[in-house]
Amino acid sequence: MQIIDFSQYIIIAICLTVGKWLKARTRFDNQLIPVACGVIAWALAAAGHKYLPGFPTETASDAIELGILGGLSAIGVHQLGKASLPAIFGAFTEQNTKGAREE
Repeated sequence: MQIIDFSQYIIIAICLTVGKWLKARTRFDNQLIPVACGVIAWALAAAGHKYLPGFPTETASDAIELGILGGLSAIGVHQLGKASLPAIFGAFTEQNTKGAREE
């Protein structure tokens, strides 16, 4: 089994999108969003293992692992962006507002 394949990126992107949709559009409990992403990714990986001939898993247990890790990776990507982007872009906006205030 390969470490990561293009299909893993697709699973992560789908789970990230579904997780954001659950948070924004429904009254779904925020604590259950990682579980929902894991289940969705598991279902996608299981379907990929069964129906796609080039899917990068050899056994059903590999598909389960790939799916669950993909769903939880989507949560990790979201949290990384949530923590780092404001810090990066906040420094730029603080510099811009200081320059505007001094003038």
